[in-house]
Amino acid sequence: AAILQHVVPEDQKTFEHCFETALHTGEFDLECGIRHPDQTRHFISAHGKVIFDDTARPVHMLGTVRDITQRRLEQEQLRTSEERMRFFFERQLVGTAITSPQKEWLHVNDALCRMLGYSCDELYGRSWEEITHPDDIAPSFARFERLIANGIDEYTTEKRFIRKDGTVVYAELSVGCVRNQDGSVAYILTLLVDVTERKYIEAKNRIANRMLAQQAEQLKAANAELSQFASVASHDLRAPLRMVTSYLGLIEKKLGPGLDAEMRQFIGFALDGTKRMDALIVGLLEYSRTGRNGAPLEPVPLSDVVRDSLTILEDTIQTAGAVVNVVPEFPVVKGDRIELIRMFQNLIGNAIKYRDANRTPEVSVGWRDDGSAWVVWVKDNGIGIDPKYFERVFAIFQRLVSPGQYEGSGIGLAVCKKAAEHCGGRIWVESVVGEGSTFLVAFPKMVPD
Repeated sequence: AAILQHVVPEDQKTFEHCFETALHTGEFDLECGIRHPDQTRHFISAHGKVIFDDTARPVHMLGTVRDITQRRLEQEQLRTSEERMRFFFERQLVGTAITSPQKEWLHVNDALCRMLGYSCDELYGRSWEEITHPDDIAPSFARFERLIANGIDEYTTEKRFIRKDGTVVYAELSVGCVRNQDGSVAYILTLLVDVTERKYIEAKNRIANRMLAQQAEQLKAANAELSQFASVASHDLRAPLRMVTSYLGLIEKKLGPGLDAEMRQFIGFALDGTKRMDALIVGLLEYSRTGRNGAPLEPVPLSDVVRDSLTILEDTIQTAGAVVNVVPEFPVVKGDRIELIRMFQNLIGNAIKYRDANRTPEVSVGWRDDGSAWVVWVKDNGIGIDPKYFERVFAIFQRLVSPGQYEGSGIGLAVCKKAAEHCGGRIWVESVVGEGSTFLVAFPKMVPD
């Protein structure tokens, strides 16, 4: 009882059982915790024998007692470390395997079992070769052998595995070895990440990119053919028109005074028709060429573009008595200089053309900063546009007024739309019927190189 009071409570039953057993067997072997006089806990290991008298009555015990506190603490730390490592090993989100230098499974986690479709016991009964895609066995194990031979310490690779259901799994592997003090390999640690979905997406993207490249080539060829066709067609179509116009002029000149008013009107209609037809052909050629010249977009000062457009329209402005107000400076945008000049020529020209007969045409050209874009506008005080036609007005051949009222081919704004989109921008209109219209073009700001 005197000794028992020094034994820690949780080991007292073990001590009592060992004592009782020793009385019958004559030997004792015990490890237990004791309370030291300074109240600290120690661990002891006791080994010895029981001495009996002639009547088989136990007289005393002889043995040795060793303090094994340090060893028990080290064992406890090792057990805690192993439990912690096992905890993280089993809960790894990626497949994890420990194998011997002979490629035998020593341990696998649940993530690897889910990846390959096998249970742990099923994997332990198989070799790496059995679950590796046949085409990947040779290169994969060549690297493994170099690792074992101390040629490398670790490596990463991709390889294919065959799941239990026969499907292929693509995995990224990180393989490293843990060596003994003498340099020999203790075990191999492998981390596996399932990249099957990524590989399939990459394969789909490669197919899609090839198809896009083929379509781009086809589109390029079609554009070249269309451009050539437009050029040839415009030349071939305008030649007969010029001939018709010429002969109508000759007829009018030859008949001269013999033409009555009705015949002169008929000839006038014919000449007007050929003139409009020629304008349509020129407009179609201009439309087909917009955005197709193949030249790279370059920084273009809009101040120069607006100035050049006004120079081209100088006679039109003077004839109409129009007042055109332009802000002093405009931003620089990325685009095609010729297309931008044509755009502003059309926008300013339309602002003058579709004027109200009862007031002097006034046009203002300016811009504002909209954060990610420069928005340039051309505003007029003309006849205006009904909101229901805001989208239709940019379609080719869409005229909202009769040719008798205002000249035009119905192509100008369609050209403006193509030019704006070619440089990554957009165009739209704001208008009130009878009060005027404002055409706005948003140009994306250039990103510094």
